Amino acid sequence: CIRDSSKVDQAKIIFGEAKRMVQQSPAINKHSEIFKLNIGFPVNDSYIRPVGSDRPFDGLSPHGVIFDELHAWNESKREFLNTMVTGSGSRRQPMQLTVTTAGDEKSHIYNEQAEYVRGVLDGSIQDPTVFGIIYELDKEDDIFDEANWIKANPNIGESLKIEYLREQSTKYSQLANSGPFIRYHANRCVSSVEHVVTAELWDKNAGDLSDWQSADSIGVGVDVGGRFDLASIGLVAKWNISDDPEKPRYRYECKSINYLNSQSKWDVDREPMRTWLAMDLIKRSEFVITQIQNDVMDIAYPLGAQYIAFDPWNAAQLAEVWEQAGMIPVKMPQTTAHFHETLQEFQLALTEERFKASPADPVLRWAALNMAIRMDHTERTMPDRKNSKEKIDPIVGVLMALRAVQAAPQKASGSLVL
Repeated sequence: CIRDSSKVDQAKIIFGEAKRMVQQSPAINKHSEIFKLNIGFPVNDSYIRPVGSDRPFDGLSPHGVIFDELHAWNESKREFLNTMVTGSGSRRQPMQLTVTTAGDEKSHIYNEQAEYVRGVLDGSIQDPTVFGIIYELDKEDDIFDEANWIKANPNIGESLKIEYLREQSTKYSQLANSGPFIRYHANRCVSSVEHVVTAELWDKNAGDLSDWQSADSIGVGVDVGGRFDLASIGLVAKWNISDDPEKPRYRYECKSINYLNSQSKWDVDREPMRTWLAMDLIKRSEFVITQIQNDVMDIAYPLGAQYIAFDPWNAAQLAEVWEQAGMIPVKMPQTTAHFHETLQEFQLALTEERFKASPADPVLRWAALNMAIRMDHTERTMPDRKNSKEKIDPIVGVLMALRAVQAAPQKASGSLVL
């Protein structure tokens, strides 16, 4: 028996459950030999083993295969899938079991098999060798109505707690992007690309900015972009608006400073680029990196900004300069692990109208409306430059500044007694 997933680590989860089941069954356990990654059965020379789909594994003759999380299988895994199925040809009663949540438009293998199973279920395909069951909400269902959740989560109250679903529903019902809840808790396919900022949402938050001298803290984010690309400094100030000192809740204000390399191949005569350059909303510079370094010291530092987020891949030397000046660098590689929580807070703050941007900053608004986000297999999200409509460097710089200001400690309150 072979158990498989798109990656060995995921396959080990299934293998671990198989090992636990064998150990809890005296009748089976006495006939097995359990090792770290293999359960052997000497009585018939068979075994259970986790296998990753990074290579075809020709020559195997599996009796049973569990394909886990098929939605994560890309086209490169098709050969492996075929060898696992055709390799069972010598078996009298082979079985392939596929377990998966919903995918997106890029989940080609998943989509093929899901459509086939739907055809079997509705009778348009006659195949008595296939049994399928799909737990999902109907298209017309309200995904946040808990009366519907049982359709996609038949194990509510057992392995899945209703309190957890309520908590997730509350969170995602307030966010512009509810894709993770739709996919993992309604079991419906979603788009791999989501746009989280609408013009209406952004404009609701637009307004005159406060005096930042009163802010609890100010963070800086630097997106240096490519050599001939747009580059940005983001600044975010935060104020605690919670009455509970144990549960701070913040409102934010943001600014951006944007640069374009003088040697850029962008068409600077097209609108709105020409107007923005003429108004100095985007600064032309022959030495963008040097100007960013100086502007952080000349603009952000005097404001009292302390924490500064940077990408260690292309701004490590800049971080050293700012650290020597007394600022605190915060590493922020361009990964979902580093952007997810910040992006969630950004979406929630926008929805609750506590993330203010100046209406006099059309470049930042343009970038925010351009921004698409992508989600990885663990439901974590980050800005998606590749699938965004246009450049997003200004809003990425602001998100990095938000991450920096999140890292800043809460402002002390009360009086000091000596």
